[in-house]
Amino acid sequence: MENIGKTFSQTKENNIASQRLSSGKPTLCKTTVLRNTKRTNSNHKTRNIAPNYLIIPAELDSVQERIIDNGDIELICHLLTVLNKIFPLKFKNKKIKHPKDIVEEAFQNWIKSILPSNIYTKIDMSLQIFGQEEVRFSEHNIPNTNAMISLGIPEFIHDYYPLGEALKIYDEQYPGLQKYILKMLSYCPIPIGTPEMIYELASYYCWNCEDNEQLIYAEKWEEYAEYGENEEEARNAIDEMIFVKYEDFKNNLPEWSFNRTQRHGNYDGKLPLEIVNMHHCYKRWKRKKQIHFSYPNYSYPPIIVAFDQKTYNFCCEVVDSIGYDIGECGEFFETTGLFWPIQSTNHRQILIAFLELQYALEYFASCMNFLSLYEKEYPDA
Repeated sequence: MENIGKTFSQTKENNIASQRLSSGKPTLCKTTVLRNTKRTNSNHKTRNIAPNYLIIPAELDSVQERIIDNGDIELICHLLTVLNKIFPLKFKNKKIKHPKDIVEEAFQNWIKSILPSNIYTKIDMSLQIFGQEEVRFSEHNIPNTNAMISLGIPEFIHDYYPLGEALKIYDEQYPGLQKYILKMLSYCPIPIGTPEMIYELASYYCWNCEDNEQLIYAEKWEEYAEYGENEEEARNAIDEMIFVKYEDFKNNLPEWSFNRTQRHGNYDGKLPLEIVNMHHCYKRWKRKKQIHFSYPNYSYPPIIVAFDQKTYNFCCEVVDSIGYDIGECGEFFETTGLFWPIQSTNHRQILIAFLELQYALEYFASCMNFLSLYEKEYPDA
């Protein structure tokens, strides 16, 4: 994530241009360069006046190929005005820059201030800002919004974190702690592929959110029986259709790590020092009464965390199988992302989105710092 780049997407006339701040490939829109857009002065008034260092001087005559007009600057000014409240910007004494440069530097410095340097340099993250045109055609479009902030990890992280032995030791020293550790990892708003999370992915996609496939099996059995299929043909067809089963999880993972009635337990004991920060982030996130972002319809976790090589391979196979089936159905399956639909003039809404984004990153960083203690090279890599 060292180089958060940004481009402006070409939009139709009178629409706010979309910005993309990303070190990876775009996940929701294609970015193009604006072509010699004529810059005009604007007298448009907004509810909040942008700081003077965000206002493009009227005497700026030279227009580069990627310049945008004043109407497009409005979204940028609102975003940076709000960001300045939680992360003071330092451009007052600098020569005025092109707005895209201001945005790029501001958000890059903000993300750097949130993430530890080892996480910032290790993990490729995508922070994108979508304008009105992209939001209009997005599955995350919500009435009365004209922009969207997106945070995601565009590529799967192939690091290997076998926690089996560590969790066993933790539980011997602090009974009940292994479940609590997995619970904290599973609760992270930037999804981490724990056994619980992979199980819930299978339940959502394969079993209509049921505990197992039995209800789906019964429904399909009735359908085949109505069409006069014999028992063997019906059973084979259903088995092929339900390609992930509860028994698969039971045979490859300890049931307490994913089963809905077994996986979570209360823990009020002492915490090892290396877990304290993750505990605080979990508690802060859990206190939230409402979240204001959404996830893609179909997404997979950017990282898998299991007990050993066998359980890691199984979790990866489940994700691969679901992704393949979604692709065969013509749907889009992507690494997970968080999306905040916003109204560009609603500063309170933008502030909530920024704070949630910050808390999500801090939570994810605390999880990754813990996991890094147990990272190993994958056997026979």
